[in-house]
Amino acid sequence: MKSGRPAQTAWIAQAALIVLPVAVLSGVALHYLREDKASIEQDAKNRAYSIAPEVARHLADQITTFLAETRKKGPLTQVQLVNGQTFGAWDYPRWPAPDPWPTQLPPSAAQLWQTAQDA
Repeated sequence: MKSGRPAQTAWIAQAALIVLPVAVLSGVALHYLREDKASIEQDAKNRAYSIAPEVARHLADQITTFLAETRKKGPLTQVQLVNGQTFGAWDYPRWPAPDPWPTQLPPSAAQLWQTAQDA
């Protein structure tokens, strides 16, 4: 009778020879992936720091131009920046003004309106 021990040991050795390189390569890949991520983040920060003053000046110029144009129209209550375009909502009257239509009625209709108001 043959023993199952040598076959089992050979199988475990083969599995170890397959799994061990995969584990080592995965660990090395993860290490370099983290380093690459840190390098990319640092590069993005450097680029952002270099273009930030130019973008801020451009945005300030747009806002200044927009405010100069809109001061002529009256005070603003709200400003929105959509796709690089600025839109403003101008101030509205705080109290609604009644429509002057009763003053535009013909005299006979104005008399009927005044009678209805007095009633």
